[in-house]
Order: sequence, then C-alpha cells, then structure tokens
Amino acid sequence: DYVDFSYNINKKGFKAFEQAPQLPISVIAENSVKINLTENSELITRTEAVPNEWMKINDYGIGMFIQNDNVMAIKAFKRVSELEPSRVDGYRNVARVLIREGKLDEAYKWLEKSLALKKDDPQTLWVLGLAKQKEGEYEDAIVAYSKVIKAFPEDRKVLNNLGRVHFLLENYEEAIDYFNRVLDIDPEDLMSHYHLMQIYAELDEEQKMAKHESAYQYYRKDDNAKALSRQFRANHLKSNYAAQSVRIYQLRKGLSNK
Repeated sequence: DYVDFSYNINKKGFKAFEQAPQLPISVIAENSVKINLTENSELITRTEAVPNEWMKINDYGIGMFIQNDNVMAIKAFKRVSELEPSRVDGYRNVARVLIREGKLDEAYKWLEKSLALKKDDPQTLWVLGLAKQKEGEYEDAIVAYSKVIKAFPEDRKVLNNLGRVHFLLENYEEAIDYFNRVLDIDPEDLMSHYHLMQIYAELDEEQKMAKHESAYQYYRKDDNAKALSRQFRANHLKSNYAAQSVRIYQLRKGLSNK
C-alpha cells in the first residue's frame, strides 16, 4: 500500500521505524443490504419509493465529479433535480460540472434555478463566484465570494479565491489580507505563499518576497515524485489502475498486481 511505498523510497524519513508502520484502522460506519429472492432465486422487484434516494444519487454524482467523470456526474445531478425539484442541490451541482467544462452560459441557467429557490444560499453563491471568476468578471466574483465568506469565515478556498481575484485586479493590499488569513489557518498553504511571493515582487519588498518564495519552494510538490510513482505503477498494475482519474472495476478475475 501507500505506506509501504513511502517507507521503501524514503527510509530516512521513517528512521524511527524498523519497518513500515501499520496505521490504525477505525470503523466509522457499517452498512449491509439484504437481497430478497424467491424460491427460483429471482430478485424481488421493489416498487415503493426509496427514502432519500436523491441523496444517494447526489453522493454518487459527487464521487464521479471528484474523479473527473463529468458525464456520469452531470447525469446523476440532473436526476437529483428531477427527484427533488424543490431542492437547490441538483441544479447547483449541474452548474458546477458545466463550469468545469467551460459551458458558462448553460451553467448560469442552472444557477438561476438554484438561486430562485434559495437566493442567498452560500454554496450556490460559491459556484456563482467560480463562474464569474472563470469568465473574468472579477468584481462580480468578489461580490459572490464576499457573501460566502460571511457564512464560512474560515473557508480556505473562498479566502484564496478572494485573494486571487484581488490579485488579478491589482488590489494588492486586499489580496495580502486574504492570503494572510489563509496562512493563519494553514501556514503551509501553497497557493497563498505563491501569490504573496508574486505580490511582494511587484511591490519590490525583497525580504518578504524571499520569505514566501522559500516557503513555496519548501512546501511545493517534489518534481521527482511523478517519476518515482511511474516506476512503482509500472510494476503494480492494480495500483496503477486505481490511480487513474476514471476507473471502472469489473466483477471478474484476471488483473494481477505483479
């Protein structure tokens, strides 16, 4: 697994251990499904409505969105909007997928439906801010993000995006404030260090620029990490398959991990 992989390539970092540490596993939740069969082993078809079916489909859509399967994600979210047309979740999440695909005009139509149901919903305003930022409408993005941050004052993504749009508008003092707020929450935040490095370079404040450049170089991803992982993945087919953005696990045998 990943712990073994990390241990084998970086034993110096695990010098306190004689072998790869075994991380504890805690059971957070358990579930089971009972399948009712007839005497002929035929599946009994259930006709009654499934409680909270929209939530299960929405969670599935989120999973597809996270692994970059936009096609399946948008199908799931549209189904949510059909099952629960009075909820904002389906409309908002469809818009989020469309923004990723660059279909902003279509995304705004779905956002309108969401905002019509719940005008000041901070999660919908977050997605609206993403759309405005991607479109280059930075002032409108600031308006949307500013409403979101009132509901979630320590949300790093919103703070970072506020810093980013102020940076693009050359409102450096405002950008510095937002990025420093992020670093108060997470001193290792890469995006904040990178933008502060850029801002202080523009302001000719070399000492502050050097401070954030040093932090950025320290916390950024190792350039050699991909090369090391490629070598490992070439020798472990299952791990390589699991690392793909979109993967489908077939109910069959034959995929070796050698």
